[in-house]
Order: sequence, then structure tokens, then C-alpha cells
Amino acid sequence: MYVWERTRSAGCRRLIFVSATVSVWFFLGFLKTEPYLDLSTFFHQEIQFSKPFLIQPNLNCNQLSNAGTVIIVISKASNSLQRLTIRRTWGQLEMQKKYSFRLFFLLGTEENINLDNEINLNGDIVQTDITESYYHLTEKTVNAFKWMTFFCHNASFEFLREIVNDRTCDSWSLCI
Repeated sequence: MYVWERTRSAGCRRLIFVSATVSVWFFLGFLKTEPYLDLSTFFHQEIQFSKPFLIQPNLNCNQLSNAGTVIIVISKASNSLQRLTIRRTWGQLEMQKKYSFRLFFLLGTEENINLDNEINLNGDIVQTDITESYYHLTEKTVNAFKWMTFFCHNASFEFLREIVNDRTCDSWSLCI
């Protein structure tokens, strides 16, 4: 019986010691005068919804009254080869007419990139005043919806499909 009482006594002492240590640590932690980390600035970044469109396509959604789907491909200005590949495969005008969709490419701004030939040849470029960066994809997507609202408002589209041009998509499933 003496061993049990000694163990219980040691257990109580340990419990009191741990409780006192945690309590002191807890209360001293609140007495510090260091500023706390304000996470609201981390999660809240200003997204400017009023970025202007620098380049408009020659054809818009309203000129194709039977376009059931509007596909906007989010692309970098320097990715002309990827845009050409899309135009030659599932984004051909014949495919767009056959499956009643309309394809546009939304680009940001990038230094030393000349888009004049591509704009004049294809007429499907929408460029917005957003610097090309992975961190600006949300702003580009918001501007894609904004452009569709302003310039495709009369088209009988069912939905907008946003695709990033470094991904592959099953165009048959998209257009059916």
C-alpha cells in the first residue's frame, strides 16, 4: 500500500507541475507586447475589376447567333505556338460551326511581344491590361467573364468554358 500511495503522490506532483508550467506558459504568452500576425492582408488582395481591354476580336459572339458555347482560352501573350496548335486542332472554324461553339483567347500584357500578325490573321484575341503572371490568373478569369458579359450579351450561349492553354481538353466532350 505504501508503494501505491507514493506513486499516486508522484503522479499528483507531476500533474500539478505540468499544469503549472502550461498555465505560466499560457499566461506569459498573452502578456507579450509583440504584434500578432495579421492574416487578413495575406488573404485579402485587391483584384481590380476595371482593367481595360486593349485588343478586341474582329468577330464577336453576337455575330454567331447559333453559338451555344463560348470557350475562352486563358493564354500568355508569348504562347503563340500553343494558340496555333489549338486553332489547327479542335479550335478550327469548321469545328466551331459544326459543334456550335465560339473560341476566343484571353491574353495579358507582356513586354517585347508583338501580336499584330496573329490579331490580323485570326481575329480571336482579347487582350486585357493585366501583366502576365501565374498569380494574375484569377484577374484574367474575372476579366474573361467581364468581356463575355459586355461583348457576348446577345449570343445564345449556354455556358462559358475557361481553359488554360497549357492543359489539354477533350473537345468532343466539351462541345456535345
